[in-house]
Amino acid sequence: MRLDDPRHQRLVDWLTTPKHEREPKTAKALAVELGVSERTIRDWKERPEVRALWEEQAKQVVGSPERAQDVLEAMYQRVVDSTDPKQVQAAKLYLEAIDAIRPPTVEVRSVSDLARVSDDELQAMIAASAQQMLVERREVA
Repeated sequence: MRLDDPRHQRLVDWLTTPKHEREPKTAKALAVELGVSERTIRDWKERPEVRALWEEQAKQVVGSPERAQDVLEAMYQRVVDSTDPKQVQAAKLYLEAIDAIRPPTVEVRSVSDLARVSDDELQAMIAASAQQMLVERREVA
């Protein structure tokens, strides 16, 4: 999506740039660059088409592979720092992020009409579930 007014596009580009990298540094200075007032900048930020593009571009920036790599690298640095009091927490988050650990998967079966299940079928379902639980416990032990 692109906006018709290039000033709107410039505003969105500025808003989706990390604050420490923005040029100009302030909304006031951006307003001067664009030849409008700060109030106009605030009004533009509320326009549905500007807000929609802002959200779209922000998702692209936040979800970029480069940003994800930077975050993973920062997490890894905390993991290997034995003096960091949050080392264990960082390690857990890092391993989850790289899919090295996952919470156990729970299988859920739905029977739409339990009244139609016979006692024998219900017992067989319970026995199969219990058997599966025993197998999983043995694998853990």
